[in-house]
Amino acid sequence: MNTEHEKGTPAAPDHLGPNIYVSNVFNSGYKLKGTNFKLSNFVWEKAISSYEELLGKRVTALEGTLADKNLENFHFEFVAAREKNLYSNQKAWALEAMKKVSFGRVREELGYKNWNINITDFKNKIYIRDGKEYILREVPDLVEAQAFKDN
Repeated sequence: MNTEHEKGTPAAPDHLGPNIYVSNVFNSGYKLKGTNFKLSNFVWEKAISSYEELLGKRVTALEGTLADKNLENFHFEFVAAREKNLYSNQKAWALEAMKKVSFGRVREELGYKNWNINITDFKNKIYIRDGKEYILREVPDLVEAQAFKDN
């Protein structure tokens, strides 16, 4: 997966078609919080429509690498999927987990439902939630995903 970008323009493999880059890294500016409002959906909808209007090309895929809270939540969902479906496989567990974390839910709600998920670098992770320690065994430390839109 190519995540390099220059001057705000993502460098994506040609076969992915048009691509956009949205970052939640803030160097300056404002952070918005809302109640009963899906800010992620709003930002993605505006970014996609602006991109398509400016370039006249359809955005066929949204890609990204899970980090921070999305990665932590993915780890918990991955373990839950594995425990529920012991005889399945990592790919199935990853897909189930992806659809439950906000990173995946937003893309699904926008119609990007065909997934290519790359999971690697399996490790044991320790998380503290509500004062309780959780040890998650053999979860992917690197999760890269591409979500494609149906035609």
